[in-house]
Amino acid sequence: MDVGLEWLGVGVGLLGGVVSYMVACYGPRPSAESQVSNRRLVYSIVAMTAVLTLAVWLVSSMKEGLFSAGQSMGIGFAIGGALGIVAQLLSVRLDSVIREATETRSAFISALCPGFLGLLGVSVVKRVFHGYPQEALMGFAMAVLMSGILLCYIRVARGERHSHAIESWAIFSVSLSVAVVLAVMHFDSVQLRIWWSIPLLIASTLLVAGYVAAEICSATSMRNRPGALYVLVGTISAIITIGMAALYSWRLVQTWQLLFVVIGAVAAAAIVAWTIAGTARRFDRSSGLEAGAVAVIVVLAGYVGMFKLWGGLGAAVGATAAWSLILPSLGVMSRRDGPDDEDSKAGTEPPPNPLRNEGGMGRCSGWRLADLLPAAMLGSVALLVSLAVFRIFLEKYRSDVGGLDVRIHYTYVGAVVGAVVPFLLLSAIGRIRSFAAGPGFARDLCAMVCVGLVGLAAAAAPVVLCLVWGTRAALGLVYGLPLALAFWIMYRLTNSRDDTDDPVICCPVSLLVLGSGVTAAQMVGFFTARDFSRTTSVTVLAVSVGLVALWVALSSLTSRKQTQ
Repeated sequence: MDVGLEWLGVGVGLLGGVVSYMVACYGPRPSAESQVSNRRLVYSIVAMTAVLTLAVWLVSSMKEGLFSAGQSMGIGFAIGGALGIVAQLLSVRLDSVIREATETRSAFISALCPGFLGLLGVSVVKRVFHGYPQEALMGFAMAVLMSGILLCYIRVARGERHSHAIESWAIFSVSLSVAVVLAVMHFDSVQLRIWWSIPLLIASTLLVAGYVAAEICSATSMRNRPGALYVLVGTISAIITIGMAALYSWRLVQTWQLLFVVIGAVAAAAIVAWTIAGTARRFDRSSGLEAGAVAVIVVLAGYVGMFKLWGGLGAAVGATAAWSLILPSLGVMSRRDGPDDEDSKAGTEPPPNPLRNEGGMGRCSGWRLADLLPAAMLGSVALLVSLAVFRIFLEKYRSDVGGLDVRIHYTYVGAVVGAVVPFLLLSAIGRIRSFAAGPGFARDLCAMVCVGLVGLAAAAAPVVLCLVWGTRAALGLVYGLPLALAFWIMYRLTNSRDDTDDPVICCPVSLLVLGSGVTAAQMVGFFTARDFSRTTSVTVLAVSVGLVALWVALSSLTSRKQTQ
């Protein structure tokens, strides 16, 4: 039956992705000028992704060292990179529909397409590496995050809105990959292989439920009220998902832990969505900060509850089940009434959009809800996934961190670095934007190279800490990364709209956080097994500090010249 669930994931992912994208093709088309600009930039990013994927795959042909476990990590990385190219090409179309749709069916079904694509990729990797999928899935997750970071942050660096479609695809794919890896770790026996594909079954169920709910609700009288329709779509999707989870618990896995985990995850997601809706109703910075803190506490409480129910697997399955309410939230992002950035520059106003005539959810401001809800929901699930990644790290390196006292100095150092580095990298995106925005291929190339270096820095951070202070410092970094996400969620909710002039607001930190965490979980063991000398550690530390100082000096010089 395990094989059957894998093929179910492949079939649902492929068919659902094709159908949802065909629905998106009937949506509004971006302007001709925007199409040309996006096409040129996206094709350049696709070429960069292909080169990096090919390079990693070639390195993975080594028979010793990092890729010695059958080269499965390299092959998984290649599959993730290839799917990342497809996601990058599709994301421009999906973003235009999600942001500018004038009818709710296109918006809500298009928002499901990234989920179907993520399910397809994870199911293919699980089918190819049926007996030992952990290494391949971690490589797949690393490639997915690489593809998401390149497209998302390069677009921000070039003065465009970041892609919610690629962000949701990357986070969904990583959450599902982490869930399958933890299922294999939790049921560490070939006889229990049937359990390994349970996350794929839950993902298939919630995506089909979301599609059915969107089709049903788009035919109701609320089809021009996106806020109220989101409540209805999310409610129907959640009820179907919970009902099927009850059936699976009763007849398939024969334990009610699965049902309780799904209920807990859906309840936590509903509380977060309700909290954000309350913030959108009457916005001020105090209420935004309060809502962000409540969202973080709810996620942590949900993690603790699901962990007690089913260990790390419970948290990962819960992160997957929560998407039954998260993916439809992207459908609320339809173009708001009133001039946007492009129209303001041109001195014109867009035609009225029926999706923005109704004030969102209840009395919520429609544009506030459209800005805050997707960002907070995606950030919240990324926080839960990062906690699950931390669990993978502990499971893989239990012998190296056994008996660890969390008050140890190096662990604290790593935790502080984990909380600070993502914001340092996010500020680097803003610096890049200051000199890379504008027309011209040279600026495109400059933005791609610089963002590639930022992504490399995110992946290198845990490796540097491991080389300098050992596995415990890397553990501290993975421990501190969720703090960065928690701070970003609270900061994001203190801003009333998606301000495209502030990359720290409009650009999510989640991909950088997950990129560092997944890299730490997969790569630290390779460096731990080698006995590096103290001289090597001091050299790595000196070079790292020197590079950071050089970057700060260059960015300060650039900022000073622009001020003058």
